[in-house]
Amino acid sequence: MLLSPWIWQHSLEAIARAGYAFWNVSPVLAVAVAVVGVTAVVAAPRSLGVVAGWGAVMAGGGFLIARGGSFGFGFEAESAGLALAGLGVGVVVGVVAETVSAPDEVRWRRFVAGIGTVGIVVLLVASSVILLGGRIGLPGDRYTRMLAFTEANDGEAERSRVLLVGPADLMPGDSRVIDGGSYRVVSAPVPDLGEPRLGVRGPLDEFLEERLAEIIAGGTRRAGGELAPFGIRWIVVLGDSEGTDADPESRAWRQVFAGQLDLLPLSAGVENAVFVSDVEPVGRALTATDSWPRIGWTYEGDPEEGRSVFVAENADARFGPEPWQSTGFANEVSAAGGVVTFDAAGSKRAQAIVAALAVFGLVGVAWFGRRGA
Repeated sequence: MLLSPWIWQHSLEAIARAGYAFWNVSPVLAVAVAVVGVTAVVAAPRSLGVVAGWGAVMAGGGFLIARGGSFGFGFEAESAGLALAGLGVGVVVGVVAETVSAPDEVRWRRFVAGIGTVGIVVLLVASSVILLGGRIGLPGDRYTRMLAFTEANDGEAERSRVLLVGPADLMPGDSRVIDGGSYRVVSAPVPDLGEPRLGVRGPLDEFLEERLAEIIAGGTRRAGGELAPFGIRWIVVLGDSEGTDADPESRAWRQVFAGQLDLLPLSAGVENAVFVSDVEPVGRALTATDSWPRIGWTYEGDPEEGRSVFVAENADARFGPEPWQSTGFANEVSAAGGVVTFDAAGSKRAQAIVAALAVFGLVGVAWFGRRGA
């Protein structure tokens, strides 16, 4: 019910294929789960054995779905598969624990279930280890330090973007591919929580890909000027791009930008190959005289009566204040108020409210039903 506003806006195929899926499981954990599942089915009495069998089916099916990225499944399908696998593992673990602790159970059944408890111990240890680092298994924050150089000049980070290029597994979330190389654009000084997932391609995304294709093909030697309309001030090549052990993709991206006339290489205080644009102005929101910083989900600056502000976001009539007009790939709105606004989709907001009210209603019905019972 809570997901219904999102589900109603997409087809089942779009949901299944959205995002990039990659999940790798340790062979030790895979063997431990298999041992627990087999011993649960073998050792449990008939009634529990059926439950264990269904639990094993859910765990195996969830595993296969979560590993289905090569078949076109995306992040949502991967998450659903992991949830199904987790539920199935919980079921077989419960069956093994119930069987081994039953005092009146047949000895051989308890012995087989005891083998399953070894697998349970392995799973518990593996689950506990990820808590010791304090991140509950989430990856470390490597981008704050990596992109710290964007704050060298006060105010530039909030007004500009960073183009990340290199191997897809080093990107902060989803990425796009052009000529076999991965890339994506993020905010400075660090990607925010709204950026790991890429949305549906818009006109700004298409225009950026056209400019990148031109740069890669060698059609221009002024990449800084080509990327300036997108608010891109820095290009960061992820991975090792120099030496004999360099990643081929990282090396290729470095060669693309190394010979540009309006890009300057940075060397002091950076972890990766970094290029900074020598073009001015560069900004995400530009007026005729100034660049406005991004503050939260808006852009704010000095009001300029009678002027407009160019907003380097996918063209959308919900940007304001009026008058709004599309530049073909981005937006122009009035600069008179000193702020750029964006209105939420009314239909999606209404659907979210209806879904929330329906959930509260169902909870209330369940509560009164239990009281009546």
